[in-house]
Amino acid sequence: MRNALGLDRPPHVRYFEWLGGVFQGDLGRSWITNRPVSATILERLPRTIELCLAGFLFSVAIGLPLGIVAALKRKTKTDYTAMGIALFGVSIPNFWLGIMLIFIFGVWLGWGPATGGYGGPEYLILPALVLGTALSGTTSRLTRSAMLDVLSQDYIRAARAKGLRERTVVYTHALKNAAIPIATLLFMRLPWIFGGAIVIEMVFDWPGMGLAMINAIHTSDFLVIQGIALMFVVLVIIANMLADISYAYLNPRIRYGMRR
Repeated sequence: MRNALGLDRPPHVRYFEWLGGVFQGDLGRSWITNRPVSATILERLPRTIELCLAGFLFSVAIGLPLGIVAALKRKTKTDYTAMGIALFGVSIPNFWLGIMLIFIFGVWLGWGPATGGYGGPEYLILPALVLGTALSGTTSRLTRSAMLDVLSQDYIRAARAKGLRERTVVYTHALKNAAIPIATLLFMRLPWIFGGAIVIEMVFDWPGMGLAMINAIHTSDFLVIQGIALMFVVLVIIANMLADISYAYLNPRIRYGMRR
């Protein structure tokens, strides 16, 4: 086993051999299943990405409207209620919320599969909702802050003075200018979503990379752990790149600077 894993060779030799294998798509073989690690990742990766994207969309669909409404209804009951919901989302542990939703909707009400399995939307809704809850709370609080800052600017008062509809003022002028800090938060929290997926996949028995990593930890399957950790690092790098690209799309001044 030491010879098969290369543990009888110097560390620097093992590292460069492993690095060469990475560039060729060879991450070694699991010593539990004897399957290539890359095959396990390719099998589980689409399911993890599906869960993370669904959680991301849930966080945007919940957090943005809450933040916008709270900013427009500042210091009213609506504002306090929206921020209370946001505080709830930030504070509550994801694993506990997942267990409660399984009990309420899967066991008590029987509205869908409680846990385990992979298929239609009924398997995806609860884990995605739990995964997006914490990020939706942070998103709503930042959206409220950014919108309040923009709504106090002179060009917003000028837009209203010209007689533009409130919807146009809010969504065309205010939200677009407040979008940069919001986009920064959303894309910077994508790595958090990937990390949170590990816990959510374990709670809901979702067959993604997170559950595969937990199983590998239980069996000390180090090459699988190493390969999945590397893939999560790659996903984090991609998230950072998407954040940079979004800046150029949202802010014309950045596009102008890039052309120069």
